[in-house]
Amino acid sequence: MAKELGVSVAAYRNYEWGNREAPVSVLAKAAEMAGTTIDNLALGEVGLSTEAIAKQLSRILPLLPQAQRDDCSRHIGAIAFLLKQTLSKPEFSDRDIEEYMASREKTADER
Repeated sequence: MAKELGVSVAAYRNYEWGNREAPVSVLAKAAEMAGTTIDNLALGEVGLSTEAIAKQLSRILPLLPQAQRDDCSRHIGAIAFLLKQTLSKPEFSDRDIEEYMASREKTADER
């Protein structure tokens, strides 16, 4: 994370632990990476936008073994959406997930 923000690991730790205040430029970059605003970042309310989750998944996928990567890459949008739903809505059930995936398959078949 420190590298992506363009700061040293020591500086990042100091920001994270509250020993130093991060410059606005670092806060802006961190908020952009998290898909939220500086205000929400400072208040600990990191957004769970589908786009932000998809962006992070895109960073993770290249690190997976090839077979897993191929399977996940086709469904990254759906995975991001489902992560957002399951993290932000505890009532989002396994049945909801199954219904969503079935609707995606039906839509793909209709194309």
